[in-house]
Amino acid sequence: MVSGRRLCGLVGISLYSYNDFTSTKTAVFMSASVNHRKPVMIVESTPADIGVLNGQDSWDAWFAGYFDFIRANANVKGFCYINWDWRNNTPWPQYGDARIQTIRTY
Repeated sequence: MVSGRRLCGLVGISLYSYNDFTSTKTAVFMSASVNHRKPVMIVESTPADIGVLNGQDSWDAWFAGYFDFIRANANVKGFCYINWDWRNNTPWPQYGDARIQTIRTY
């Protein structure tokens, strides 16, 4: 946590990779937010390097872990999902298509 924490109403974290949900860095951040009694907002999130075009496989590879993370951390009070096709005109085309409206179902 940074100085001036008395002035801040919440803290934010960005989650892109499925590894972010279980990383030591994330665990330390979440623990600090609890210790300082600060709610957490996931300020940026998208299924980086996975996308949504593989239907259930995409769900299992990223979304399941994402919502498990939120359920496991009661201090997460909100999230922002970046619903974007990263393949076009971005510095991160490897992120793939993350537009949830394009999820393919079986």
